[in-house]
Amino acid sequence: MRYYPVGLDLVDQPVLLVGAGHVAARKLLRLIRARARVTIVAIEVGEAVSALAAQPNVVVHRRAFVASDAVDVRLIVAATGDRHVNREIALAARLRSTPVNVVDDPALSSAVLPAVIERGLLQIAIATSGVAPALASWLRARLEAWLDPALDRLLALFDRRLKSIRDAQPDARARRAVYHAAASGSVVAALRRGDESAAEAALDALLINSQRRGRVVLVGAGPGDPNLLTLAALRALGDADIVFHDRLVGAEVLKFARADAQIVDVGKRCGRPSASQPAIIEQLLTAARAGQQVVRLKGGDALTFARGGEELLALRAAGIDVEVIPGISAAFACAAAAGIPLTHRRVARSVRFVTAHSETGITPFELLQMRRDETLAVYMGTQRATELASAFARAGVALSMPIAVIENVSLPAQRVWRGALRDLVQLCAQLSGAPALLLVGDVCTLAAENAVRAAA
Repeated sequence: MRYYPVGLDLVDQPVLLVGAGHVAARKLLRLIRARARVTIVAIEVGEAVSALAAQPNVVVHRRAFVASDAVDVRLIVAATGDRHVNREIALAARLRSTPVNVVDDPALSSAVLPAVIERGLLQIAIATSGVAPALASWLRARLEAWLDPALDRLLALFDRRLKSIRDAQPDARARRAVYHAAASGSVVAALRRGDESAAEAALDALLINSQRRGRVVLVGAGPGDPNLLTLAALRALGDADIVFHDRLVGAEVLKFARADAQIVDVGKRCGRPSASQPAIIEQLLTAARAGQQVVRLKGGDALTFARGGEELLALRAAGIDVEVIPGISAAFACAAAAGIPLTHRRVARSVRFVTAHSETGITPFELLQMRRDETLAVYMGTQRATELASAFARAGVALSMPIAVIENVSLPAQRVWRGALRDLVQLCAQLSGAPALLLVGDVCTLAAENAVRAAA
Protein backbone atom coordinates (compact mmCIF):
# COMPACT_ATOMS: atom_id res chain seq x y z
CA MET A 1 0.00 0.00 0.00
CA ARG A 2 1.74 3.14 -1.20
CA TYR A 3 -0.67 5.72 0.24
CA TYR A 4 -2.11 5.62 3.73
CA PRO A 5 -5.75 6.83 3.63
CA VAL A 6 -6.33 9.79 5.91
CA GLY A 7 -8.72 12.73 6.11
CA LEU A 8 -7.34 16.25 6.58
CA ASP A 9 -9.24 18.90 8.49
CA LEU A 10 -8.60 21.92 6.27
CA VAL A 11 -11.11 24.30 7.82
CA ASP A 12 -9.42 27.74 7.85
CA GLN A 13 -6.06 26.11 7.04
CA PRO A 14 -3.64 27.50 4.38
CA VAL A 15 -3.44 25.54 1.13
CA LEU A 16 -1.35 26.35 -1.94
CA LEU A 17 -2.74 25.70 -5.43
CA VAL A 18 -0.31 26.25 -8.31
CA GLY A 19 -1.99 26.55 -11.69
CA ALA A 20 -5.33 28.04 -12.75
CA GLY A 21 -6.64 26.03 -15.68
CA HIS A 22 -9.70 23.82 -15.87
CA VAL A 23 -8.05 21.02 -13.83
CA ALA A 24 -7.08 23.51 -11.14
CA ALA A 25 -10.67 24.76 -11.10
CA ARG A 26 -11.92 21.28 -10.12
CA LYS A 27 -9.36 21.07 -7.32
CA LEU A 28 -10.21 24.59 -6.15
CA LEU A 29 -13.89 23.77 -5.90
CA ARG A 30 -13.15 20.83 -3.61
CA LEU A 31 -10.85 22.96 -1.45
CA ILE A 32 -13.50 25.66 -1.14
CA ARG A 33 -16.02 23.06 -0.02
CA ALA A 34 -13.49 21.92 2.60
CA ARG A 35 -13.42 25.57 3.81
CA ALA A 36 -9.65 25.91 3.34
CA ARG A 37 -7.84 29.22 2.89
CA VAL A 38 -6.51 28.87 -0.65
CA THR A 39 -3.64 30.79 -2.22
CA ILE A 40 -3.46 30.40 -6.01
CA VAL A 41 -0.23 31.06 -7.88
CA ALA A 42 -0.45 31.17 -11.68
CA ILE A 43 0.77 33.36 -14.53
CA GLU A 44 -2.51 32.95 -16.42
CA VAL A 45 -5.88 32.46 -14.72
CA GLY A 46 -8.73 30.71 -16.49
CA GLU A 47 -12.36 31.82 -16.42
CA ALA A 48 -13.52 29.03 -14.09
CA VAL A 49 -10.84 29.83 -11.52
CA SER A 50 -11.54 33.56 -11.82
CA ALA A 51 -15.19 32.96 -11.01
CA LEU A 52 -14.36 30.82 -7.99
CA ALA A 53 -11.68 33.26 -6.81
CA ALA A 54 -14.44 35.64 -5.77
CA GLN A 55 -14.88 33.45 -2.66
CA PRO A 56 -13.64 35.23 0.52
CA ASN A 57 -11.08 32.51 1.41
CA VAL A 58 -9.32 32.58 -1.99
CA VAL A 59 -6.37 34.77 -2.95
CA VAL A 60 -4.78 34.85 -6.44
CA HIS A 61 -1.19 35.84 -7.25
CA ARG A 62 -0.59 36.24 -11.00
CA ARG A 63 3.04 35.21 -11.22
CA ALA A 64 5.34 32.21 -11.40
CA PHE A 65 5.84 29.83 -8.50
CA VAL A 66 8.75 30.48 -6.11
CA ALA A 67 9.97 28.13 -3.38
CA SER A 68 8.86 30.47 -0.61
CA ASP A 69 5.23 29.88 -1.66
CA ALA A 70 5.54 26.44 -0.04
CA VAL A 71 6.24 27.85 3.42
CA ASP A 72 3.66 27.41 6.19
CA VAL A 73 0.95 25.61 4.22
CA ARG A 74 -0.87 22.36 5.12
CA LEU A 75 -1.27 21.03 1.59
CA ILE A 76 0.08 21.81 -1.88
CA VAL A 77 -1.65 20.99 -5.17
CA ALA A 78 0.31 21.35 -8.40
CA ALA A 79 -1.85 21.60 -11.52
CA THR A 80 0.35 23.51 -13.93
CA GLY A 81 0.66 20.95 -16.73
CA ASP A 82 4.42 21.73 -16.87
CA ARG A 83 6.42 18.82 -15.44
CA HIS A 84 9.53 20.96 -14.87
CA VAL A 85 7.55 23.42 -12.74
CA ASN A 86 5.70 20.59 -11.04
CA ARG A 87 9.04 19.00 -10.10
CA GLU A 88 10.14 22.27 -8.47
CA ILE A 89 6.89 22.41 -6.50
CA ALA A 90 7.23 18.77 -5.39
CA LEU A 91 10.82 19.35 -4.25
CA ALA A 92 9.87 22.45 -2.25
CA ALA A 93 7.04 20.52 -0.59
CA ARG A 94 9.21 17.53 0.32
CA LEU A 95 11.90 19.78 1.85
CA ARG A 96 9.22 21.04 4.26
CA SER A 97 7.48 17.65 4.73
CA THR A 98 4.30 19.14 3.30
CA PRO A 99 1.89 16.79 1.49
CA VAL A 100 1.87 17.55 -2.24
CA ASN A 101 -0.42 16.32 -4.98
CA VAL A 102 0.90 16.70 -8.52
CA VAL A 103 -2.05 16.13 -10.81
CA ASP A 104 -1.68 12.98 -12.97
CA ASP A 105 1.89 12.42 -11.78
CA PRO A 106 2.10 9.89 -8.92
CA ALA A 107 5.90 9.77 -9.13
CA LEU A 108 6.09 13.39 -7.93
CA SER A 109 3.19 13.18 -5.47
CA SER A 110 3.32 12.40 -1.76
CA ALA A 111 -0.47 12.65 -1.50
CA VAL A 112 -3.42 11.79 -3.72
CA LEU A 113 -6.75 13.56 -3.94
CA PRO A 114 -9.34 10.78 -4.27
CA ALA A 115 -12.70 10.90 -5.97
CA VAL A 116 -15.20 11.53 -3.19
CA ILE A 117 -18.83 10.61 -2.67
CA GLU A 118 -20.54 13.04 -0.31
CA ARG A 119 -23.91 12.35 1.28
CA GLY A 120 -24.21 14.81 4.13
CA LEU A 121 -21.92 13.53 6.89
CA LEU A 122 -21.02 10.46 4.85
CA GLN A 123 -17.84 10.63 2.78
CA ILE A 124 -16.43 7.79 0.69
CA ALA A 125 -13.03 8.33 -0.92
CA ILE A 126 -11.92 6.29 -3.94
CA ALA A 127 -8.29 6.36 -5.03
CA THR A 128 -6.15 4.44 -7.53
CA SER A 129 -2.76 5.43 -6.04
CA GLY A 130 -2.64 8.20 -8.63
CA VAL A 131 -2.43 5.71 -11.51
CA ALA A 132 -5.85 6.23 -13.13
CA PRO A 133 -7.90 9.05 -11.55
CA ALA A 134 -10.49 8.73 -14.33
CA LEU A 135 -11.20 5.17 -13.17
CA ALA A 136 -11.77 6.45 -9.64
CA SER A 137 -14.34 8.91 -11.00
CA TRP A 138 -16.03 6.11 -12.94
CA LEU A 139 -16.21 3.97 -9.79
CA ARG A 140 -17.59 6.92 -7.84
CA ALA A 141 -20.49 7.24 -10.28
CA ARG A 142 -21.22 3.52 -10.00
CA LEU A 143 -21.15 3.56 -6.19
CA GLU A 144 -23.27 6.70 -5.98
CA ALA A 145 -26.00 4.93 -7.93
CA TRP A 146 -25.82 1.92 -5.60
CA LEU A 147 -25.79 3.76 -2.26
CA ASP A 148 -29.02 4.04 -0.33
CA PRO A 149 -30.39 7.59 -0.80
CA ALA A 150 -31.45 7.62 2.86
CA LEU A 151 -27.90 7.28 4.21
CA ASP A 152 -27.39 11.02 4.65
CA ARG A 153 -30.63 11.27 6.64
CA LEU A 154 -29.62 8.24 8.72
CA LEU A 155 -26.29 9.83 9.63
CA ALA A 156 -28.02 13.10 10.46
CA LEU A 157 -30.34 11.17 12.80
CA PHE A 158 -27.34 9.49 14.46
CA ASP A 159 -25.69 12.90 14.84
CA ARG A 160 -28.77 14.36 16.53
CA ARG A 161 -29.15 11.37 18.80
CA LEU A 162 -25.47 10.72 19.54
CA LYS A 163 -25.71 11.40 23.28
CA SER A 164 -28.92 9.42 23.80
CA ILE A 165 -27.48 6.47 21.86
CA ARG A 166 -24.34 6.45 24.01
CA ASP A 167 -26.32 6.87 27.23
CA ALA A 168 -28.70 4.02 26.34
CA GLN A 169 -25.95 1.71 25.07
CA PRO A 170 -22.65 2.49 26.85
CA ASP A 171 -21.14 -0.80 25.67
CA ALA A 172 -19.43 -0.31 22.30
CA ARG A 173 -20.49 -3.71 20.94
CA ALA A 174 -24.14 -3.15 21.85
CA ARG A 175 -23.99 0.32 20.34
CA ARG A 176 -22.54 -1.12 17.13
CA ALA A 177 -25.45 -3.57 16.97
CA VAL A 178 -27.88 -0.64 17.21
CA TYR A 179 -26.18 1.18 14.33
CA HIS A 180 -26.21 -1.95 12.16
CA ALA A 181 -29.84 -2.68 12.96
CA ALA A 182 -30.88 0.91 12.22
CA ALA A 183 -29.08 0.85 8.87
CA SER A 184 -30.80 -2.33 7.66
CA GLY A 185 -34.22 -2.30 9.30
CA SER A 186 -37.22 -0.17 10.14
CA VAL A 187 -35.24 2.99 10.90
CA VAL A 188 -33.75 3.41 7.43
CA ALA A 189 -36.97 2.14 5.83
CA ALA A 190 -38.89 4.98 7.51
CA LEU A 191 -36.30 7.51 6.35
CA ARG A 192 -36.68 6.30 2.75
CA ARG A 193 -40.38 7.13 3.06
CA GLY A 194 -39.50 10.55 4.47
CA ASP A 195 -41.13 9.70 7.83
CA GLU A 196 -38.72 11.19 10.37
CA SER A 197 -41.03 10.60 13.36
CA ALA A 198 -41.36 6.90 12.53
CA ALA A 199 -37.59 6.66 12.22
CA GLU A 200 -37.14 8.28 15.64
CA ALA A 201 -39.66 5.88 17.16
CA ALA A 202 -37.96 2.86 15.56
CA LEU A 203 -34.58 4.04 16.90
CA ASP A 204 -36.07 4.47 20.37
CA ALA A 205 -37.35 0.91 20.24
CA LEU A 206 -33.87 -0.31 19.29
CA LEU A 207 -32.30 1.59 22.18
CA ILE A 208 -34.69 0.00 24.66
CA ASN A 209 -33.92 -3.62 23.81
CA SER A 210 -31.15 -3.36 21.14
CA GLN A 211 -33.12 -5.87 19.06
CA ARG A 212 -34.22 -5.19 15.53
CA ARG A 213 -37.88 -5.36 14.76
CA GLY A 214 -38.37 -7.98 12.10
CA ARG A 215 -39.69 -6.96 8.73
CA VAL A 216 -40.37 -8.52 5.35
CA VAL A 217 -39.54 -7.12 1.93
CA LEU A 218 -41.35 -8.63 -1.04
CA VAL A 219 -38.86 -8.27 -3.88
CA GLY A 220 -39.40 -8.74 -7.59
CA ALA A 221 -36.22 -10.35 -8.93
CA GLY A 222 -36.99 -9.66 -12.58
CA PRO A 223 -36.91 -12.21 -15.39
CA GLY A 224 -33.61 -13.87 -14.48
CA ASP A 225 -30.68 -11.76 -15.64
CA PRO A 226 -29.13 -10.25 -12.47
CA ASN A 227 -28.38 -7.07 -14.44
CA LEU A 228 -32.13 -6.45 -14.47
CA LEU A 229 -32.41 -6.29 -10.68
CA THR A 230 -33.38 -2.85 -9.39
CA LEU A 231 -31.07 -0.94 -7.07
CA ALA A 232 -33.70 -1.25 -4.34
CA ALA A 233 -33.69 -5.04 -4.78
CA LEU A 234 -29.91 -5.14 -4.45
CA ARG A 235 -30.07 -3.11 -1.24
CA ALA A 236 -32.74 -5.39 0.21
CA LEU A 237 -30.69 -8.50 -0.58
CA GLY A 238 -27.65 -6.91 1.02
CA ASP A 239 -29.62 -6.25 4.23
CA ALA A 240 -31.42 -9.60 4.48
CA ASP A 241 -30.78 -12.13 7.25
CA ILE A 242 -32.85 -14.72 5.41
CA VAL A 243 -34.06 -15.00 1.81
CA PHE A 244 -37.05 -17.14 0.77
CA HIS A 245 -36.98 -17.56 -3.00
CA ASP A 246 -39.09 -19.09 -5.77
CA ARG A 247 -37.79 -21.64 -8.25
CA LEU A 248 -37.61 -19.00 -10.99
CA VAL A 249 -34.89 -17.13 -9.09
CA GLY A 250 -31.49 -18.28 -10.34
CA ALA A 251 -28.17 -18.71 -8.59
CA GLU A 252 -26.69 -15.59 -10.22
CA VAL A 253 -29.36 -13.43 -8.59
CA LEU A 254 -28.93 -15.12 -5.20
CA LYS A 255 -25.22 -14.23 -5.24
CA PHE A 256 -26.25 -10.67 -4.39
CA ALA A 257 -27.60 -11.77 -1.01
CA ARG A 258 -25.46 -11.00 2.02
CA ALA A 259 -22.70 -13.60 2.36
CA ASP A 260 -23.99 -14.91 5.69
CA ALA A 261 -27.70 -14.76 4.83
CA GLN A 262 -29.73 -17.97 5.07
CA ILE A 263 -31.12 -18.96 1.64
CA VAL A 264 -34.36 -20.97 1.64
CA ASP A 265 -35.88 -22.46 -1.52
CA VAL A 266 -39.68 -22.40 -1.27
CA GLY A 267 -40.37 -22.74 -4.98
CA LYS A 268 -43.41 -24.61 -6.21
CA ARG A 269 -42.71 -27.38 -8.72
CA CYS A 270 -45.32 -29.05 -10.85
CA GLY A 271 -45.84 -32.71 -9.88
CA ARG A 272 -43.19 -32.59 -7.14
CA PRO A 273 -43.37 -32.02 -3.36
CA SER A 274 -43.12 -28.33 -2.59
CA ALA A 275 -44.04 -25.85 0.12
CA SER A 276 -47.70 -24.90 0.32
CA GLN A 277 -48.69 -21.25 0.31
CA PRO A 278 -49.87 -21.31 3.97
CA ALA A 279 -46.56 -22.93 4.95
CA ILE A 280 -44.57 -20.22 3.15
CA ILE A 281 -46.55 -17.48 4.87
CA GLU A 282 -45.96 -19.14 8.23
CA GLN A 283 -42.20 -19.23 7.59
CA LEU A 284 -42.23 -15.51 6.74
CA LEU A 285 -44.16 -14.73 9.93
CA THR A 286 -41.87 -16.85 12.11
CA ALA A 287 -38.70 -15.23 10.75
CA ALA A 288 -40.06 -11.69 11.08
CA ARG A 289 -41.30 -12.31 14.62
CA ALA A 290 -37.81 -13.50 15.53
CA GLY A 291 -36.49 -10.05 14.56
CA GLN A 292 -34.98 -11.07 11.25
CA GLN A 293 -34.78 -8.94 8.12
CA VAL A 294 -36.60 -11.11 5.59
CA VAL A 295 -36.59 -10.96 1.80
CA ARG A 296 -39.27 -12.85 -0.12
CA LEU A 297 -37.71 -13.06 -3.57
CA LYS A 298 -39.95 -13.76 -6.56
CA GLY A 299 -39.26 -14.02 -10.26
CA GLY A 300 -40.55 -11.11 -12.31
CA ASP A 301 -42.69 -8.73 -10.31
CA ALA A 302 -43.64 -9.69 -6.76
CA LEU A 303 -47.33 -8.82 -7.17
CA THR A 304 -47.96 -10.04 -10.72
CA PHE A 305 -49.19 -13.66 -10.88
CA ALA A 306 -46.84 -14.55 -8.03
CA ARG A 307 -49.12 -14.86 -4.97
CA GLY A 308 -47.32 -11.93 -3.49
CA GLY A 309 -50.67 -10.29 -2.84
CA GLU A 310 -51.69 -13.16 -0.56
CA GLU A 311 -48.44 -12.87 1.37
CA LEU A 312 -48.70 -9.08 1.59
CA LEU A 313 -52.20 -9.21 3.06
CA ALA A 314 -51.30 -11.99 5.52
CA LEU A 315 -48.22 -10.14 6.77
CA ARG A 316 -50.09 -6.89 7.23
CA ALA A 317 -52.91 -8.67 9.04
CA ALA A 318 -50.31 -10.09 11.45
CA GLY A 319 -48.89 -6.62 12.15
CA ILE A 320 -45.58 -7.25 10.39
CA ASP A 321 -43.75 -4.32 8.81
CA VAL A 322 -43.74 -5.12 5.09
CA GLU A 323 -42.38 -3.37 2.01
CA VAL A 324 -42.82 -4.18 -1.67
CA ILE A 325 -40.06 -3.64 -4.24
CA PRO A 326 -41.36 -4.08 -7.80
CA GLY A 327 -39.46 -6.05 -10.41
CA ILE A 328 -39.42 -6.22 -14.19
CA SER A 329 -42.29 -8.50 -15.12
CA ALA A 330 -41.79 -11.24 -17.73
CA ALA A 331 -44.05 -9.50 -20.27
CA PHE A 332 -41.82 -6.41 -20.38
CA ALA A 333 -38.64 -8.48 -20.58
CA CYS A 334 -40.07 -10.73 -23.30
CA ALA A 335 -41.21 -7.78 -25.39
CA ALA A 336 -37.74 -6.23 -25.13
CA ALA A 337 -36.03 -9.53 -25.96
CA ALA A 338 -38.18 -10.14 -29.05
CA GLY A 339 -38.09 -6.51 -30.21
CA ILE A 340 -41.88 -6.32 -29.91
CA PRO A 341 -43.53 -3.08 -28.74
CA LEU A 342 -46.36 -4.02 -26.40
CA THR A 343 -48.26 -0.97 -27.61
CA HIS A 344 -48.06 0.98 -30.85
CA ARG A 345 -50.27 3.91 -31.71
CA ARG A 346 -51.22 2.45 -35.10
CA VAL A 347 -51.51 -1.20 -34.02
CA ALA A 348 -52.22 -1.66 -30.29
CA ARG A 349 -53.69 0.91 -27.95
CA SER A 350 -53.71 -1.33 -24.86
CA VAL A 351 -52.01 -4.38 -23.37
CA ARG A 352 -53.63 -6.98 -21.11
CA PHE A 353 -51.91 -9.47 -18.79
CA VAL A 354 -53.67 -12.79 -18.11
CA THR A 355 -52.61 -16.06 -16.56
CA ALA A 356 -53.57 -19.35 -18.19
CA HIS A 357 -54.00 -20.96 -14.79
CA SER A 358 -56.57 -20.44 -12.07
CA GLU A 359 -57.75 -22.35 -9.00
CA THR A 360 -60.21 -24.25 -11.22
CA GLY A 361 -57.92 -24.89 -14.19
CA ILE A 362 -57.14 -23.04 -17.40
CA THR A 363 -58.23 -19.44 -17.84
CA PRO A 364 -61.89 -19.06 -18.90
CA PHE A 365 -61.95 -18.38 -22.63
CA GLU A 366 -63.85 -15.13 -22.01
CA LEU A 367 -60.59 -13.67 -20.68
CA LEU A 368 -58.89 -14.52 -23.97
CA GLN A 369 -61.33 -12.54 -26.11
CA MET A 370 -59.43 -9.80 -27.90
CA ARG A 371 -59.95 -6.54 -29.64
CA ARG A 372 -57.88 -6.19 -32.77
CA ASP A 373 -56.11 -3.13 -31.33
CA GLU A 374 -54.76 -4.74 -28.17
CA THR A 375 -51.90 -7.01 -27.10
CA LEU A 376 -52.37 -10.03 -24.88
CA ALA A 377 -49.55 -11.31 -22.63
CA VAL A 378 -50.36 -14.83 -21.44
CA TYR A 379 -48.41 -16.13 -18.45
CA MET A 380 -48.02 -19.84 -17.58
CA GLY A 381 -49.85 -21.15 -20.63
CA THR A 382 -47.29 -22.68 -22.97
CA GLN A 383 -47.18 -26.07 -21.22
CA ARG A 384 -50.92 -26.44 -21.87
CA ALA A 385 -50.80 -25.23 -25.45
CA THR A 386 -53.56 -27.50 -26.78
CA GLU A 387 -56.06 -26.34 -24.15
CA LEU A 388 -54.97 -22.76 -24.67
CA ALA A 389 -55.45 -22.99 -28.44
CA SER A 390 -58.97 -24.36 -27.89
CA ALA A 391 -59.74 -21.52 -25.49
CA PHE A 392 -58.66 -18.95 -28.08
CA ALA A 393 -60.82 -20.70 -30.69
CA ARG A 394 -63.86 -20.57 -28.41
CA ALA A 395 -63.12 -16.89 -27.81
CA GLY A 396 -63.29 -16.29 -31.57
CA VAL A 397 -59.69 -15.17 -32.04
CA ALA A 398 -58.59 -15.59 -35.68
CA LEU A 399 -56.08 -18.34 -36.44
CA SER A 400 -54.04 -15.78 -38.37
CA MET A 401 -53.47 -13.64 -35.27
CA PRO A 402 -49.67 -13.08 -34.91
CA ILE A 403 -47.99 -14.58 -31.84
CA ALA A 404 -44.56 -14.83 -30.27
CA VAL A 405 -43.31 -17.34 -27.71
CA ILE A 406 -40.29 -16.38 -25.60
CA GLU A 407 -38.47 -18.93 -23.41
CA ASN A 408 -35.75 -18.30 -20.78
CA VAL A 409 -36.05 -14.58 -21.32
CA SER A 410 -32.92 -12.52 -20.51
CA LEU A 411 -30.84 -15.67 -19.89
CA PRO A 412 -28.13 -17.14 -22.12
CA ALA A 413 -30.53 -19.94 -23.16
CA GLN A 414 -33.17 -17.44 -24.34
CA ARG A 415 -35.09 -18.42 -27.50
CA VAL A 416 -37.83 -16.62 -29.43
CA TRP A 417 -40.34 -18.14 -31.86
CA ARG A 418 -42.80 -16.22 -34.02
CA GLY A 419 -45.81 -17.35 -35.99
CA ALA A 420 -49.60 -17.22 -36.00
CA LEU A 421 -52.13 -18.59 -33.53
CA ARG A 422 -52.57 -21.66 -35.73
CA ASP A 423 -48.90 -22.48 -34.96
CA LEU A 424 -49.26 -22.29 -31.18
CA VAL A 425 -49.18 -26.01 -30.41
CA GLN A 426 -46.33 -26.63 -32.83
CA LEU A 427 -44.23 -23.78 -31.44
CA CYS A 428 -44.79 -24.79 -27.83
CA ALA A 429 -43.78 -28.37 -28.65
CA GLN A 430 -40.26 -27.04 -29.26
CA LEU A 431 -39.94 -25.61 -25.76
CA SER A 432 -37.58 -27.16 -23.24
CA GLY A 433 -39.98 -26.87 -20.30
CA ALA A 434 -38.28 -23.71 -19.01
CA PRO A 435 -40.41 -20.66 -18.17
CA ALA A 436 -41.98 -19.15 -21.30
CA LEU A 437 -44.50 -16.44 -22.11
CA LEU A 438 -46.91 -15.99 -25.02
CA LEU A 439 -47.52 -12.64 -26.69
CA VAL A 440 -50.58 -12.35 -28.94
CA GLY A 441 -51.46 -9.44 -31.20
CA ASP A 442 -50.60 -7.55 -34.35
CA VAL A 443 -47.61 -5.97 -32.61
CA CYS A 444 -45.86 -9.33 -33.05
CA THR A 445 -45.51 -8.54 -36.75
CA LEU A 446 -43.40 -5.50 -35.80
CA ALA A 447 -40.69 -7.66 -34.22
CA ALA A 448 -37.14 -7.31 -35.37
CA GLU A 449 -35.90 -10.12 -37.63
CA ASN A 450 -33.46 -11.33 -35.02
CA ALA A 451 -34.21 -11.77 -31.32
CA VAL A 452 -32.25 -9.53 -29.00
CA ARG A 453 -31.27 -9.95 -25.39
CA ALA A 454 -33.14 -7.77 -22.90
CA ALA A 455 -30.49 -5.39 -21.54
CA ALA A 456 -30.28 -3.54 -18.25
